[in-house]
Amino acid sequence: MHSTVRYMYDEATAFRTIDDSVTALTADTDSDAVTLDRLNNIRGADQGQLGAQTYAVVVVVTEATIVSESPDTPEEYSFNIQSDDDVVFDTFEANAVGTYVRLLDAQDMNRLDPDAVSIHLALDVTGTAPSFKYVAWLAPVNK
Repeated sequence: MHSTVRYMYDEATAFRTIDDSVTALTADTDSDAVTLDRLNNIRGADQGQLGAQTYAVVVVVTEATIVSESPDTPEEYSFNIQSDDDVVFDTFEANAVGTYVRLLDAQDMNRLDPDAVSIHLALDVTGTAPSFKYVAWLAPVNK
């Protein structure tokens, strides 16, 4: 029997928890940081490497106000996935209710920021009356 759940929510790796997601965001904000697992207690070339080959950043948008008071400045919502040193690994828009999954390759992450300790989401909102609710977490992907 196979499960249809692919990226199970885990509060321990949440950028924004279910409890926090009831509060609407109306301005740019950073999420909580999630610490990356590194292989530190092994020998050889993998010492210090990330613990997974691929990570899934899962964002579930439950509310996104799009109708603006001014048609010249519609509400838009975008995320940067970035390290604790603010190195950007990925950017994506989330302008509608739904689930967004972004896959991050550990080799690319190591190349861009070899000393990254954690990652977080930086939400950028635009428009005259933004209101945005979401929950998000990090999930290792086993291939």
